[in-house]
Amino acid sequence: MFKIALHNRADSSPPRYSMGVIIPSILETNFTTGRAGQQPKAIVIHVTTAATAQSTLAWFQNPASEVSAHYLVDKDGGKIWQMVQEQDTAWHAGTYLQQRLDLNKNRPELTWVTPAISTNLVTVGVEHVGLEHDVWADGMYQSSAQLVAQIATRWKIPLDRAHIVGHREIFPPHAGCPGTCDLDRLVQMTKAALPHP
Repeated sequence: MFKIALHNRADSSPPRYSMGVIIPSILETNFTTGRAGQQPKAIVIHVTTAATAQSTLAWFQNPASEVSAHYLVDKDGGKIWQMVQEQDTAWHAGTYLQQRLDLNKNRPELTWVTPAISTNLVTVGVEHVGLEHDVWADGMYQSSAQLVAQIATRWKIPLDRAHIVGHREIFPPHAGCPGTCDLDRLVQMTKAALPHP
């Protein structure tokens, strides 16, 4: 269906799902170089609340927005833009100290959340083009699952619901993010996207 990109497998087994073409679109602003000694421990799934990829890219490139993500998956999954290198910190999932304290108390399974460290420093952000009420296309699920599987493999992130989370789960003010995404389905598809032993 779509060209496979970033196919960094340890073996030669074919991918379980097709994945969109990766388009480098590295930002010049709205991110922090490096991760202050941290590394990714979780992946945060977002929906853009914008109707097109172009409007999202323009917003992320605007210094006034003060937001970004590592990747942007198009509506049909046919294109994926990489906007921030994974070793750098995107501004996508920041939580306030009190919210991190609340997460430690109410969601103890989120072991990667600590009061002293910004969630941006320990997460990779994956945005998906669409409005909150839009139904995700199969192609978007497939590309996202393949991408998330590759990110998780690179950083040894467990493929479970404690490490693949929706933005609203760690930042309640964004109650509509990631929209209609079925996160349980996405996690199962991500596991299926890994090479079989």
